[in-house]
Amino acid sequence: KRYDIAIMSTKGLSVTAARQLVDDICSHGDVPLLIVRDFDKAGFSIAGTLQKDTRRYTFGNDIHVVDLGLRLADIEKWELESETVNYGKTTPTRNLRQNGATPEEIEFLYHGCMNYDTGHSGRRVELNAFTSDQFVAWLESKLDEVGIQKVVPDDLTLAIGYLRAVKIARIEQML
Repeated sequence: KRYDIAIMSTKGLSVTAARQLVDDICSHGDVPLLIVRDFDKAGFSIAGTLQKDTRRYTFGNDIHVVDLGLRLADIEKWELESETVNYGKTTPTRNLRQNGATPEEIEFLYHGCMNYDTGHSGRRVELNAFTSDQFVAWLESKLDEVGIQKVVPDDLTLAIGYLRAVKIARIEQML
């Protein structure tokens, strides 16, 4: 099946406007919401707010969400390096569980409360732990897993699109 695609980056937890946009664009069932995220508490929270009703936003449509984000299996397979993270005074386990982390992933991400001063700590793995080539290979494998393939237009279609863009740019300049 062919899908149109729209790309959006929320750079953190999605604002209400981003969720409204997703709700509208993905409401027709033709456009799935693909989430690419880090392997950390924030990444799981981002995925959660983009697919579940919250206090601030209730989705009006049933949208198809595919979380392509980093998982523990990816970290092990690609031998990605983790970094230490401090959660402060709050344990992240409930949030992680509510947003889809497995018990093994929670164990990786959360080490416990070290002491009163430093609070709760754990590990995280960011997407930038990949080299550029690894990231592309990883993302393509994730898309393959869910049956989404990229479509490269033929030369004629590309040429027509280029000429159209040039014409539009000229018209905008003249206006």
